[in-house]
Amino acid sequence: MKGEQMDFFASMDFLATSKPADAAPAMQGRIVAFPVYREVHFVRRTAERMMRREGAARNKFWRTEALRLYGRLQVQGLCHGAIEAQIWGFAAAVDHEMQAISVKAGPLPTTSEGAAS
Repeated sequence: MKGEQMDFFASMDFLATSKPADAAPAMQGRIVAFPVYREVHFVRRTAERMMRREGAARNKFWRTEALRLYGRLQVQGLCHGAIEAQIWGFAAAVDHEMQAISVKAGPLPTTSEGAAS
């Protein structure tokens, strides 16, 4: 072995050959998606955008974001149940972030009825 260089790729000839006809079927893969609720930037950005809207505009924005997310996860190969779980987790994370933003901002300024403007 001393003085010789080992050929690490000589044993990989099997990659170039095709499977025999009686070979076992390939194993099915399982997709494990990164949890959307851990995509911190996406959660924060969505929460900030939600906070800038009120009422019907906020609801429309949320529906649009949820549908976009559904489509993204569907393209990645997730089934309906897994997508639904991801969206619920994302919704909880966005809600939590909105609450955190509200706490950081402090109470809204109040005006007293008798004060001069």
